Amino acid sequence: MFARLNEAPVPALARESVDLGDRPAGVDSLMRAAQAALPGAFLKGISLPDGGKGAVTALMKYPEDRTPGGRSRVVLDQYSTRVLSVLNTRTAPRGTRLINLKRSAHTGDIFGAVTRALYFVTCLMLAGQVLTGVFIWLKRPAPSASRSRALQ
Repeated sequence: MFARLNEAPVPALARESVDLGDRPAGVDSLMRAAQAALPGAFLKGISLPDGGKGAVTALMKYPEDRTPGGRSRVVLDQYSTRVLSVLNTRTAPRGTRLINLKRSAHTGDIFGAVTRALYFVTCLMLAGQVLTGVFIWLKRPAPSASRSRALQ
């Protein structure tokens, strides 16, 4: 459903299209390349590929992002620091923003304890519906003889 809200598809994060050079770039140059790809975003972490092959993913966060780790990503070639793909929360399609907002409300990143309490009460109500439904089903009246004759 949310994918239909996106005018354009969210870019796939390229992971394997790296130029195998002599040796990987240093962390400082990877950090600079990630920050240049998303100006104004803070670098929250760098995910290095397993086994030395593949791309490096930089986790980025804008000041207005409501989640602690941010949701923007920059995928870099670990040898040349070339940007392979960018997922930017500021320019994300509406469907992606709606999904991000839902997660932020669920964890209380929006309105703090109020939304956490709202989600907690909603979950209790759903569990209560399951329990009361089972009790209603177990306590249903047995068909009486006069009622079963009337149905025939």
